[in-house]
Amino acid sequence: MTTMAAVTPAQAAPATRAGSVSVTVPRLQGVAGLSTLVPGPSYRPPATPAAIHPGGSAGSAWAVRPTPNVRTSNGTLASESCVSPHRCQAVGSYTDVAGVTVTLAETWNGRTWGTESTPRKNGAIASALSGVSCTAADICVAVGGYIDSTQAQLPLAEIWDGVAWKALPIPNPAGSTSTFLSAVACTSPRQCLAVGDMLVTNGPGTLAEEWNGTRWRVLPMPNPNNRSGGLSAVSCPGRNACVAVGSSNSRTLAESWNGTSWSLQVTPSPNRSFLLGVSCPALGSCHAVGGYFNSLGTREAPLAEAWNGRVWTGEAAARRRGATFSILDAVFCFSTAACTAVGASDGAPLAERFDGTAWQLANIPSPAGGTYAVLAGVSCPRIWACRAVGSYTNGALISVTLGEGWNGTAWTIQATSSPTGSANSVLSAESCPDTTHCEAVGLYFTGMGRGGALAESRSGTSWAVQRTPNPVGATRTALTGVACPSANLCVAVGNSTGPTGSATLAETWSRKGWKIEPTPTLANSRGSALEAVSCSAPDACTAVGAYSTSSGQATLAETWNGKTWSLQSTPNPAGSSMDILTGVSCPATTGCSAVGDDINATGTQVPLAESWDGTSWTIQSTPVPARALATALFGVSCTAATVCTAVGGHINPAHIGVTLVETWNGTAWRIQASPSPAGAPLATLTAVWCGSGACNAVGYTGVVTLAEARNGTTWKLQATPNPAGAVNSALLGVDCTAATVCTAVGVSINATSLRSTLAEAEG
Repeated sequence: MTTMAAVTPAQAAPATRAGSVSVTVPRLQGVAGLSTLVPGPSYRPPATPAAIHPGGSAGSAWAVRPTPNVRTSNGTLASESCVSPHRCQAVGSYTDVAGVTVTLAETWNGRTWGTESTPRKNGAIASALSGVSCTAADICVAVGGYIDSTQAQLPLAEIWDGVAWKALPIPNPAGSTSTFLSAVACTSPRQCLAVGDMLVTNGPGTLAEEWNGTRWRVLPMPNPNNRSGGLSAVSCPGRNACVAVGSSNSRTLAESWNGTSWSLQVTPSPNRSFLLGVSCPALGSCHAVGGYFNSLGTREAPLAEAWNGRVWTGEAAARRRGATFSILDAVFCFSTAACTAVGASDGAPLAERFDGTAWQLANIPSPAGGTYAVLAGVSCPRIWACRAVGSYTNGALISVTLGEGWNGTAWTIQATSSPTGSANSVLSAESCPDTTHCEAVGLYFTGMGRGGALAESRSGTSWAVQRTPNPVGATRTALTGVACPSANLCVAVGNSTGPTGSATLAETWSRKGWKIEPTPTLANSRGSALEAVSCSAPDACTAVGAYSTSSGQATLAETWNGKTWSLQSTPNPAGSSMDILTGVSCPATTGCSAVGDDINATGTQVPLAESWDGTSWTIQSTPVPARALATALFGVSCTAATVCTAVGGHINPAHIGVTLVETWNGTAWRIQASPSPAGAPLATLTAVWCGSGACNAVGYTGVVTLAEARNGTTWKLQATPNPAGAVNSALLGVDCTAATVCTAVGVSINATSLRSTLAEAEG
């Protein structure tokens, strides 16, 4: 099911008290966390990370891995149509200063790109254009989708008359609960076909609508037997001749239109394959492009197929040597022997040309200082003149529009227009089910006290933002914990804030995307949040957190059986006023350990640990460092019911934050010596992973990121990098597929206090 690139700005309940980890960074009582710390004269970052990370390291070096941010200063161009070398229209979306995803249109005048104003749907909480087709300089039709106030996704159409974009009424197919138009092809101002997909009661299916110059109408469409089809592109070489392509159940899909009806076509289908673009320069001649995965799902290669009027056949798309993930997003054929396809390869733009015999790579530049560049649309009004559009992540970790032009000899980058604004994003937790896939969750802030749930997926070395739903009516939503018990299932937890207060939130991810799972509500709760989750099996997950009552705050635990969430009873220390569980680890279906902290009867913050034996939760005694003013545990990892390691921090008598590690041997918790960087004002460990006698922990120093490794009996500091320009950085989650192959996520803050997602990799 095609969904929009960004979602509603509803979300994230703030921490219920100062010691909570729920939204940004774990804090010790009475000490400002990274989310509020503004560097002053006494908190100047060192010249290099090594200045406070002395000593050696266990394992390989850590390196920053760029992650995308949901930002209001961004732009993405998804499609383009040119009627001449001097007149092109490109469409897409951007996030405005209010944090709302809205449509974007840009015009090429032969010299520069400029932004055009587009209409906004009344009540829309997100909208995007994904396809455009122009039959003249003053006649263009664009399609896409929008999300209304009820969270329904509906089709969107607009028309350009040479002066302004105007909205076109377009029907939503009867019975559809979610609809999106991906592409459009026009043969005249009064003849256009748009294609996409829709979700009906018996599953997803293909969608086509026709424009006759006056109104749109839905066309009956055939679907593969499994009804899982979706169409991504369409090309019409004649008024009554169109070909549309897409995918169905991880197989390529093609359908043809004869002016009266659509019919399915047989296409070659490599393993886990899909078609994203198609161009038909003449009747009975088409080229389609896309991608496919190898049998292990670890490498993605570009895909090309050709239609000769009778059958589809596979073509050998060119590959960059050594590339891990390559894809072709769009294609334009000036003639049967001259096609240009564009896409991305390992985060760089990809362009290929077809000369009638074979596809060959074209040399195409990447934006200076940019990462994760992709070209999503291409149009060639002359054989020597092509324009391609897309997006990339700039040096400030902002997604911005990208344009490139081909003059018959070389590709060159063209300046495009990206609407401006502001953004804040944080990644709070991470889980990696295998060496090629990680899921990280957090939140993004959209201003005016609003924020949205954030999920990003790492495939290979590239991170990508995923669409995450938000509870209806929520103004802020955050995901703070995630666990992936298999490559096909992840469970995330957090909280949302709406008109009635804060509430627990759980979402599950499958290959179909993220969806909300209902969680129970405590009868006496005045607000609740889940902070962390651990799964011993796909149908056995436990989440922990806290809920507020009339007298303070108490611990909370919920369990997932693969279908529903249910409450568990958790104890609280006698005389305590504020209790929270911020970390959990379940090495077996009948055994979990959870850690957090407690404000005791004297008002002191002390560590808290509880264990689940399959029947009930029990409080465990935890030691407090000598003369500690405040102590908390934030993360825990157990390799067995009797082998656990918990991490956190404490404030010493000099009011300096130092790291804390405690271990469980099945009988008692004991403090284990751990180093703190010299000169660090607030050294804290926020998350830990353990396996096969080795552990890796991450956190922050109050200024820069922090990592420690234990292989044997001793913890050692590891050198970690920090993004250029960051004045504060923290690592909040970590997961490893081996002792020296780890990925950590978190947040960095620049001089203007804007927060950006952060990922670092070891190994």
